Amino acid sequence: MDFFARAKKAIGNVDPTYDVDSSDRLKYVYTPWILCGTAFLIFAHEYVGAPIQCWAPKQWAKGWEQYAEQYCLIENTYFVKMNDSNLPAAQEREDREIRYYQWVPFVLLLQALFLYFPRFVWKQLQSLTKIDLPSVTVALRSEAKKLSDPVNVASIMKPARRGAWSYKLTISLLFTKMLSIAVIVGQIVFVGWFLGAGFLHGLRVVVDALNGRQWEESGNFPRVTFCDLEVRELGGAVHRWSLQCVLMINMFNEKIFVFLWWWFCMLLFISILNLFRWLIRLSFDAQRSFITAVLESTIDDDIDAREVSEFCRKMLKADGVTIVRLIEENATIYQAAEFVLPLWDEFLQKSK
Repeated sequence: MDFFARAKKAIGNVDPTYDVDSSDRLKYVYTPWILCGTAFLIFAHEYVGAPIQCWAPKQWAKGWEQYAEQYCLIENTYFVKMNDSNLPAAQEREDREIRYYQWVPFVLLLQALFLYFPRFVWKQLQSLTKIDLPSVTVALRSEAKKLSDPVNVASIMKPARRGAWSYKLTISLLFTKMLSIAVIVGQIVFVGWFLGAGFLHGLRVVVDALNGRQWEESGNFPRVTFCDLEVRELGGAVHRWSLQCVLMINMFNEKIFVFLWWWFCMLLFISILNLFRWLIRLSFDAQRSFITAVLESTIDDDIDAREVSEFCRKMLKADGVTIVRLIEENATIYQAAEFVLPLWDEFLQKSK
């Protein structure tokens, strides 16, 4: 337990995700870890275990059999339906080649990297606004009284209140969310191209399985394939062999890519809903209702709706409300209230 606790703490120190919501964490944190974990499992089985085994001729020595399996793993194999009586012609064999299984671990790692790209963009855009949201939220979670000092709150909110509208942070957040949606769609299309199965590959495999159409007929992640190789023997004679191979790694590939297809579809659905949620939050009525709820969580007296409207318009502005929302998402509504109260008190004093 100590090891995992230290690892979790170290990861959190490297990149604390206290400046995004739960939907973003699902994309930027949990999904990349899933991809890296599956990449490691496939890599271990493919390059340490026995991902392929071929049925070698009886006269072959053991060394020849090992050589053939390594060759077939590297140079691709091709699929032939079990009920086909003859092997296809040379050109058709090339068209039927399965070219993806050697590259699966690297593609999974590449997917994890691309999923993190919107997070990188968000951090860069956030730095341009001079607002350090992770530090604000971490401080609120641990030292709320120190951070809720009026001077500290004013210095934190100063960049967010510049200009007449102050939408820089909010627009950056929305742009990042749209970018993440584009990345997820790109991932689904890219994997379909990589597997040579189209972007609906995950749905197709499930439908085939429900209809009793197994890989022997459909060719989805085939377990039994063929491989051609030439062996030059003493005297210069060249023999061409067609070997039947068991591609055991495809059992794992099928489960992983079908799961990931449905996972990415879920991420896409959640991301689109989350984007519309934030767009609705941009309305002034939504901003006023949210700030009213934050203030009412710690203030017992009645709060004037007109004063809250003026407070949102003149004091917080759009980026200020976005900051408070992200604090509430990553901490609690009470800690968000402790952050807002000094500004509220300052506003009331100026209004007198």
